[in-house]
Formats: sequence, C-alpha cells, structure tokens
Amino acid sequence: MTIQNGNLPALVVDVETALLQSDLRLETFWAALGRDIGATLRALTAPGRMQAMRRIAGPDPDLLPLRADAVESIEAAQAQGRQVILATDDRGMGLALARRLGLGADAVAGPGDVTDGAEPIPMPRDPRPCRFAVLLTELRPLQWIKNALLLFPLLAAHAVSLETVLPVLVAVAAFAAGASSLYILNDLMDLAADRSHPEKRHRPLAAGSLPIGTAMWTGSALLLVSLGLAGSVSAEVAGFLAIYLLLSLTYSLWLKHVKWIDLIALAVMFLLRVLTGGAAAEVGVLPTLLLFVAAVFFALASVKRLTGLSRLPTRSHLPGRGYGQKDRTTIAVVAGLSIALAVATFLAYASSAAALTLYGRPALFALVALPIGLWLVRMVWLSLQGREDFDTLRFVTRDRAGLAIIAVGLALTLLAIPV
Repeated sequence: MTIQNGNLPALVVDVETALLQSDLRLETFWAALGRDIGATLRALTAPGRMQAMRRIAGPDPDLLPLRADAVESIEAAQAQGRQVILATDDRGMGLALARRLGLGADAVAGPGDVTDGAEPIPMPRDPRPCRFAVLLTELRPLQWIKNALLLFPLLAAHAVSLETVLPVLVAVAAFAAGASSLYILNDLMDLAADRSHPEKRHRPLAAGSLPIGTAMWTGSALLLVSLGLAGSVSAEVAGFLAIYLLLSLTYSLWLKHVKWIDLIALAVMFLLRVLTGGAAAEVGVLPTLLLFVAAVFFALASVKRLTGLSRLPTRSHLPGRGYGQKDRTTIAVVAGLSIALAVATFLAYASSAAALTLYGRPALFALVALPIGLWLVRMVWLSLQGREDFDTLRFVTRDRAGLAIIAVGLALTLLAIPV
C-alpha cells in the first residue's frame, strides 16, 4: 500500500506503541473484567482471547489517554497537508480514534499494509514524570490516615503502653498496604468511570501516567506484604484483615454499584478497622462504641455520595454508582438519622459504668456529643451545597472550621479525664 500526498509522505502512527498512553490489551482485559468476571476468565483460556474479551467489553476510545507529543505530531502533519495513517490490527478502535482526532475513515490501516511513500512517526519521548512519584500518588498515602482508627480501642480503653501500641502499629501498616493494593484494583476496575469524572480523571491510571502492568505488580506485592504483617501480629488480626480485603474486593467488583448496600459496606469496613485494633491491642470494644463508629461512618459515606451528586455538572446519575439526583433528599435524611444515632450511642456510652470509671468528669465528657453532632451535621450540609471535595478525607484535613470543632471535642475529652 503506497500512500503519498504530492512530495509529502504520509505520517504513519502505530496506535498501540506511539499514540496510546496505555496498554490496549490490558485496557481490554480490565474493561471486560468489570463487565463480566466469569466470561472474562473463560476468555483468557479461549483461542483468540483478545477478540473474545473485546466481545465482552472494551475501553472507550473517546476516553483513552493519548500521548500529547504524538497528538502534536499528528496535528503538525495535518497542518502541512500530509495524510495521517493510524496503524492498528483493531480496525474498530482505529476508526474510533480517527474520528476523535478529526481524521477520515481512510486513515486506518493494518500494521503491515503501509509500505512505500510513508514515514513512521518517531517514537515520542515518554512524557510521564518520575514513576515512583506517580506510583506513590496512586497508593494514596493520605488515605492511610483512616487506619489510625485501629488505635481507637486502646485509646478508648486508656490502655496505651508499649505492649499495646506496637502490635497495633504493625496492624496499621498491614491495613495501609492492603488498602493501597485495593485502591489500585478499584482504579483498574473503574478506568472508564474515572475518566468521565471531573477530578478522578487525573488519577495516574485513568490519566495513563502510570502503566497498568506496573500497577498490577505493585498491587500484588502490597497484598502479600499486608497479609504477612497481619499474620505476624496474630491469627485474629490476619482474619479480620482477610475479611476486610474480601469485603473491599466485593465492594470494588459489585457492591459499589448497589444503592444503599454500598454505604453499609463502607461503614462495615471502618468497623472492621476498630475490631482489628481491639484484637491487636487485646482490649475489648463495647457494643455501644461499635454502634457509634458504624453510625458515624455511615453518615460520612452518605456525605461522599451527596458530594458526588451535588457537584455533578449535568445533575445526572453518579458515574459508576447507582444514585441519581432524586436520591439526594433520601440520602440526606438517612445521614441525619445516622447522626442522631451516633449522638445517642455516644451519650449512652458516656453514662455507662465503663465510661464512669475512666472519666472523672462524666458531665463534661457527655458534652463531647455536641461537637460530634455539629461536625457531622456541618459535613452533610456542605455536601448538599457541593462545597466539599470529592475526597472526603482530603476535605476534612483542609477544613479549618471542621478541624476547630474536632479540636474542641478532643479538648473536652482530655479535660474529662481525671488528673
């Protein structure tokens, strides 16, 4: 096939190696896996497995990340009046990308079909920044703060000592490693939804700045490290972590798409952190405190969904989730009920015999319910107004007014402890 426009040779761009800033085969695998796990696993052992997986699902050509310098070369060639040919063995993908780039239907050819009168595009430089920095971003170290909840049981029991703190810190590290492995999995499963999101599209995997293969290997290694650390503490801690990882996996594959069940799953995952901390420190956790934690984090899970719905530019359905604008009021009401339950269970604990033995000023300790309720109500209100970050934890760490309310609650707690 000879392609030439006057004295200017056509520019040939290999889709897989020069245009896409991602691995098309792995993109296809994860898109198919997100659609039908069983069919995808069967397709892996079938002849022509790529074609079989493409029949299940494939990546959206309009959302795939493209290498900026390759696009610049294409635009420069077009400005010179040169023909541009996209070389790929996936004609359907090639045609979709050609439309996206403003090229005609005749701009697609098989890799071996272009011979004379054509100039292959030079392999563009890799525009991705330092991979370690990008990988660290993907691991979401800010989210590791959530695992400080494992310290809650020993703090609540006033059982802080070297013997209790060290095993809990190891368990915290295990949860951090396990959570990061699941963040990677979740992002791989959510590539299309994240690329349609105004903020999540900048995540390393969605943006194509982190290779999918690198992320897969890293996630697998972190999972093994996580289980090893938990097992070094105790079999009970390893068991709680395994349940957490299994629930998180189920959440990534299925539960996050189911209305209301996703909120319950998020609250339970926080509850498992508390139970793991109690097991690591070998201290008990009262049922009222467990119910309090569950109510607080169910309310915060509701805040996450409310923020997503409130900040949707088109006021449509939340991408990758089961919620629409008609659900905003219901979620807000449920969040309010959760706040009421959190305040009630805290007051029940504050008047319990266990609390009376730990706090010399029980009336002062009971006042902590006020900043707890105020902070949670404020979170729900701001989420309804769309004034929060899509990442609830990131918002909390930057919200000065909210941090001041939390500080008041902590101060009241400390003042209630007898000197």
